[in-house]
Amino acid sequence: MRPQDVQRYDAGIESDEGRRLMTLTGVIDDHMLRCYRELLDQEDAAFDELEHAYEDGDRNHFEQDLSEWAQAASRRLAYLKKMGVELEFA
Repeated sequence: MRPQDVQRYDAGIESDEGRRLMTLTGVIDDHMLRCYRELLDQEDAAFDELEHAYEDGDRNHFEQDLSEWAQAASRRLAYLKKMGVELEFA
């Protein structure tokens, strides 16, 4: 990757010159990846439950599992936004 291709995100770090920018690679570290993996695993587990309820034709559990899956997905997307990763949906 060429330096001019690296996207820059406002990391909110104050300095004497004002706000500095941090490259996305500066945001991604072991802690970020571990937290994101936990959120992915939670979303995956919630989706598995949703899928089982669908396959079993269990409408009551399906509604609850759908809500839990949507919440897990929302937490994951909120974490990405907090980390400065903005996703565009077409």
